[in-house]
Amino acid sequence: MKALKIIGIVFIVLVVGLFIFSKSMGVMPLSFGMHQSIYQSDGIAVGGYDVVAYHQDSAAIKGDAQYSTKWQEIDWHFSSAENLALFKMTPEKFAPIGGGYCAFAVSKGFTAPSDGKYWKLVDGDLLLFSNEDVMKESEAGMENISKEAKSKFK
Repeated sequence: MKALKIIGIVFIVLVVGLFIFSKSMGVMPLSFGMHQSIYQSDGIAVGGYDVVAYHQDSAAIKGDAQYSTKWQEIDWHFSSAENLALFKMTPEKFAPIGGGYCAFAVSKGFTAPSDGKYWKLVDGDLLLFSNEDVMKESEAGMENISKEAKSKFK
């Protein structure tokens, strides 16, 4: 009986430890509902990258605070006044799928931080990834990842 108590305590400690570790790393099941609506780094959406530039310039370009706006109560930065104006007209068109979290992780039901350097446009949808390896491994199933990320992220 004492052994079962010890096993139970160890199990609880492991689960709590795993929860704390995953929360600190930004990886969390979507079903927990503990994620922010938009991935942020230092309080800026998608790490400060200009989400319009992916569409207009086919490039990952950091935005500038002088061209910023609030949308969904989060600051978004842009590289030019033109990109800022385009975003303000139709932010849903430019906002990344899965709230800007790693699209692969979201497609599997989790959140994970993304890095704006690793991205793809699929049928006009912006997908961001956590790193180059995840992006490259995802290339074969990019359309499925886009569909799954759209359906799972609310």
